[in-house]
Amino acid sequence: MNIVLIGCRAVGKTSIGSLLAQELNMTFVDTDQLLEERLGESIGSYVKRHGWEAMRMLESEVLRSLLGIQNHVIATGGGCVESPENQRLLRSLGHVVWIKAPSSKILERLINGHRPPLTSFDPKTELELILKRRNPLYLKAADVVLDTGELGVLEATRILKLAVNNLRKGSIHAGQ
Repeated sequence: MNIVLIGCRAVGKTSIGSLLAQELNMTFVDTDQLLEERLGESIGSYVKRHGWEAMRMLESEVLRSLLGIQNHVIATGGGCVESPENQRLLRSLGHVVWIKAPSSKILERLINGHRPPLTSFDPKTELELILKRRNPLYLKAADVVLDTGELGVLEATRILKLAVNNLRKGSIHAGQ
């Protein structure tokens, strides 16, 4: 069984995912890291030269390369749900968990984390546009939703660990 983490950037997918993998004796994989290794450069610089569509195609290749693995926690890029193919691949990889947070918390984390913008818009407008487009896609793809807005990494990981253990036992069925 794999756990696949989806959600906007700065919601804690990598932090929670790496800790969850340790807690559950699983292997942690970050698809953005795999993608950058494959590209030999940052995703941002690749997108500037080739565009988002080309990046999404490579992102699909990375997700396909993970098919068949077991016992992994997989953190995905924030926009992976924007590709219909990626949505299918996410489901094929394992139980999908949407890590979410209120936009005000995400914005605070983006600014405090000094994350570069994805568009030419100001950070607040950019985030609002992204969430408006992606939130329905995250919800559609998710088996489980975890709001990290008021949670620290340790609290969120403990809650998610309980949910995963219940998924393993069949106490929670995917999509509930």
